[in-house]
Amino acid sequence: MNNPSMDYAAQFLISEANGTLSRDQATLLGLNDGATILPPATVLGVITAGAATWAPAAGNIGNGVFGSITLGFGAKPGAYSLQCVAPGAEATFLLIDPVGNELGEVRAGTAFNGPLAFTLTSGSSAFAIGDTLTINIAIGSEKYVAWDPSGTDGRENAAAILITRADVSGAADAQAAVIARFAEVKNLLLNWKSGATSGQIAMATSQLARNGIIVRATQA
Repeated sequence: MNNPSMDYAAQFLISEANGTLSRDQATLLGLNDGATILPPATVLGVITAGAATWAPAAGNIGNGVFGSITLGFGAKPGAYSLQCVAPGAEATFLLIDPVGNELGEVRAGTAFNGPLAFTLTSGSSAFAIGDTLTINIAIGSEKYVAWDPSGTDGRENAAAILITRADVSGAADAQAAVIARFAEVKNLLLNWKSGATSGQIAMATSQLARNGIIVRATQA
């Protein structure tokens, strides 16, 4: 992260809402690594998605199975549905996310990569039209961690900014104040993930703006 020596609470703030409207007391995930201390002005994400499990619908003809299911960028908690639209050993499924968006076609035996990454393998009985499989993504811990654009569990979405330094090196979670909404902040004093590209930071800046946190191009 840039500016690792900055240790003055709220130095990055230009303005915030009256009272405590802009601030929350947040739970930060303990990393149990014996080392990590987050400095003030660290940009944070929230763990919103957990483990993936799957199940076939009762009455399916096909008995294929999934290998490992991993989360990709933009994975949402909730139920993803795969609906068979073309039968056979290489059956084709339509993948629908938890809010009803069609994410494209999945073919048995071919790796799919998107918000979820998996391979569905046909079994001894071929899939038939109407067969349905459900992948459930558990709700995450809702704990804060340092923003990381390579994450897939929610931490890739910038959501808040740490006000005071936080020691997350232990196994126990930490409590800290954060700016969660309705504020203006100085871009030069924010601590982004080390190695983040300008494009990734621009995307995160837009994500903060959705919460009313406006990153201003000002002098430190």
